Amino acid sequence: MLPTVRAKSVFWASVLCLSFCLGCATSSLAPSQFTGLSKTFAEESDLPKNTSDELPPKDAARACMAAAEELQNNGHTQQAIPLYEKARNYDPSLKSVSHHLAVLYDAQGDSTRSLAEYNKALESDPKNPNLLSDIGYYYYERENFAEAERFLRKALTIDPNHLKALSNLGLVLGRQGRFGESFELFSKVVGPAAAHSNIGVLMAKQGRYDEAKQAFHQALTMDATLQQPKVFLAYLDSRQPHS
Repeated sequence: MLPTVRAKSVFWASVLCLSFCLGCATSSLAPSQFTGLSKTFAEESDLPKNTSDELPPKDAARACMAAAEELQNNGHTQQAIPLYEKARNYDPSLKSVSHHLAVLYDAQGDSTRSLAEYNKALESDPKNPNLLSDIGYYYYERENFAEAERFLRKALTIDPNHLKALSNLGLVLGRQGRFGESFELFSKVVGPAAAHSNIGVLMAKQGRYDEAKQAFHQALTMDATLQQPKVFLAYLDSRQPHS
């Protein structure tokens, strides 16, 4: 019996998260050195009273940034945003604020604000490969593959070994059916066996099930310990009618 639509959706979401953990934004942003924020602090989304107001503007900006990064790292997206905004108010010269805000707005589904912040970040830091990679991924998620490829290749021109950009470009090319190019990029990041598996995922997502199976079998021939192709093969086999 075929899985239900909801079951299939959950399956694809889970395995794609496993497959392409490299294909995402924000990982290059530096984590905060602060730890142990209380629940109340996170919920209030502000600095402790009488802290920022007593500091010089640049110090207050750094304090806001540190708190915002800690909130962001702990998944408190909504609470982090006003602190990043406050940091920028204290010190408009801070380069990384717009990058952070672009990622957070995108996570909230606010595409317009996200793109506006990415453009601000690009104006102040146009040769930052982390930023260029994240912008490329922004366009990838919206299936604007031409723009995605343009920004990702810019990132790789600056840093040819940028793992996020390599992986994200592999996704972009694979979504366009350019599997040979995609495989070469994935191989640089995860090795050829896992690269075959990633190609299989992209093929399966496009309904190219027989080709996907071949890619998964090739992956297992090279590395029998890989779990991802085993999961996918089991799923694809379950979709075949039994005689």
